[in-house]
Amino acid sequence: MTLSLFALTRQGFMPRLAAAAAPWTWPPERRRRVARQWLRGLGIALATLLTTWLVLWLAVPPLLKAQAQQRLSALLGRTVTIGHVQFAPWSMQLTLRDVAIAGPDAAAKPLLQVQRVFADADW
Repeated sequence: MTLSLFALTRQGFMPRLAAAAAPWTWPPERRRRVARQWLRGLGIALATLLTTWLVLWLAVPPLLKAQAQQRLSALLGRTVTIGHVQFAPWSMQLTLRDVAIAGPDAAAKPLLQVQRVFADADW
């Protein structure tokens, strides 16, 4: 790409700037094409966002429950159970219900039992 001095001067730059900045002077078919391109781009962005939210909403709870129980049990050396995991990707809220860390014996009372743990990653 070569850049000439004429392209940077007022006489060379202003007509091109005026042509680019005045879409109402474009022919109707070009305006429609540009509008369709913008709508298509916005539609793709919206579909991608909604798909990402749906996948996160469906995939995070079972994966988090299994991984958290497994890793916390290995880390603490005791059985950790999580009753229910709820995740809302649109509001970035995570709720864990019925979290329990087992006692030293299987028959002993749990060391820790929490009914609800709530985390909100608010901006």
